[in-house]
Amino acid sequence: MTVKGFKMDVIKKLQQAGNTGSVLTIVYHGGSQPGTKRRIQPIKITPEEIRAAELSTGQVKRFKVAKMDLLLGKKLKTVKIGWIG
Repeated sequence: MTVKGFKMDVIKKLQQAGNTGSVLTIVYHGGSQPGTKRRIQPIKITPEEIRAAELSTGQVKRFKVAKMDLLLGKKLKTVKIGWIG
């Protein structure tokens, strides 16, 4: 099932992490190290960005949704811009 182009497991994972403080692994295609895997703990999720603590640096950063891929299990699921929670 999809909602506005998103697989339900991606939406559920984002919402769950935002509500529980779970750690997610993303590939971020922006910032100082584009294309690298990052472990983040979401604080706030909006349609355009995710505000999260990046565990490797301990800093709170903003990650543009359009520039990130979310790792779910062993598959890379793309998180596209336009998601509305």
